[in-house]
Amino acid sequence: MPHREQIEELGRRVNTILTLYVEIHDGVIARPWWRSIPVPGLFKAIPFITYEIQSLKLQHVLREIEDEVRTQYEEATPDERRFLAALHQYSIELLKTITALIRVVVRLRAKSEGKPYDYSAFNTDWAAYKHTEKGYHELGEKMNREWRAYCAGDAMTRAVTEGTETSRAGCEVYIHDSIRGTRVETWTVGEQVNEETYVKFKDRNGYLYVLVYYEKGEPNATFVAKPIWDRATELFADIDKDASASFQKYKRDFGWK
Repeated sequence: MPHREQIEELGRRVNTILTLYVEIHDGVIARPWWRSIPVPGLFKAIPFITYEIQSLKLQHVLREIEDEVRTQYEEATPDERRFLAALHQYSIELLKTITALIRVVVRLRAKSEGKPYDYSAFNTDWAAYKHTEKGYHELGEKMNREWRAYCAGDAMTRAVTEGTETSRAGCEVYIHDSIRGTRVETWTVGEQVNEETYVKFKDRNGYLYVLVYYEKGEPNATFVAKPIWDRATELFADIDKDASASFQKYKRDFGWK
């Protein structure tokens, strides 16, 4: 496989790990927590042992990817190294987050089996998990910027070589991801977004709005008008509030007052 394709594949694999991790997180945390307590004939218990096994597998695969990133770095160009360095940092933070989540899952499984795990201990583990979670969130945009810069640099090199280099305008793009939240990126019209789409969906300030949703773990992005984007972000905020309320009820049901 050519070197560039190997680097792209590493990026895709890390993104797959992220998607699978988020599915585990949602299965353990974001679903209504009162369903964690099995009720015969109504609800099954959360399968903590399954999530524990899946998390351990993700941890193992991510460590393998880290080894490959280091190998690719030795043979990379300066532009490739900048992206691989960002990918390395991101992978390390994601690995820390998964490891912290494993600790929570293991101890919740023990709690569901009648073993001691009081709220104070959970609160300590949960705080540690949320702290590590911030790490990969903060590095995500840096990794995206380095990847766009790498791709733009490669495209510009080809354009200069082929005599097709042109000056193109950039635009701010407001993106709401149902898993990763809201972020703002700068895209180049004619590269990340075509001229027709830009003219159709831009607002009066020249901004674009994108919603990202997931089907079977795969992200799908769509351009929308600003009023639709605003409404969607409001709905997701309401969902987050409902999830938080469910979590508080779970703590009460689990004996954590």
